[in-house]
Amino acid sequence: GGYLLVGEADIRSMGSTWNDGWAVKFGPDGEIEWQKIYGGTETFPGGWEEAINSVQNAPGSGYILGGTADSIQLFPPFCAWILKIDEFGDIEWQTAYGVASGDSWLYSVAPSPAGGYVAAGYMEIRSGGVLCHAMAIKVGNDGEVSDGCPLDRGMVPGGAFETAVVPIVPPIAPIPSHADVYETTFYSVDTAYGVETWCSG
Repeated sequence: GGYLLVGEADIRSMGSTWNDGWAVKFGPDGEIEWQKIYGGTETFPGGWEEAINSVQNAPGSGYILGGTADSIQLFPPFCAWILKIDEFGDIEWQTAYGVASGDSWLYSVAPSPAGGYVAAGYMEIRSGGVLCHAMAIKVGNDGEVSDGCPLDRGMVPGGAFETAVVPIVPPIAPIPSHADVYETTFYSVDTAYGVETWCSG
């Protein structure tokens, strides 16, 4: 029971070198059960930066996390990042995905009914300019992609580190709202976008 909150945090006093991925597990009553940061620890001008943007319960136990990392030197600054952690926040496996021609960002990951995980985000392809493409990745239970995929894989240096951030109860009071309701007219527009399949399992 309880809740898992994910995001990013700058906690350099706890071993972080810049913004790292952050996960906080709350019990049903809102008390913190554990919290950890995830990411690289290498010294680099400006530091490394990781962020966790998505979390879902993993089949069986633990959680699957998705985000973005720049601790890998195989790729341009940012690559897609998937982590599988156990119920205590310890990493079971982690894999980063990217291409040499641009950055990749991951914003959602979820278990697939067919097994493994599906992740979504977008990718920049720097060839004669910067073009942004929506990106979907299907990976196996250990984060592997099918043979022949042009996506490179790498590991994010570092690991899970304990943190000691304490919750602060903000003195927030409700404010009466006087917002009005307006009718809107949304409409759909057909696009000419296509789908390019790089590889299939």
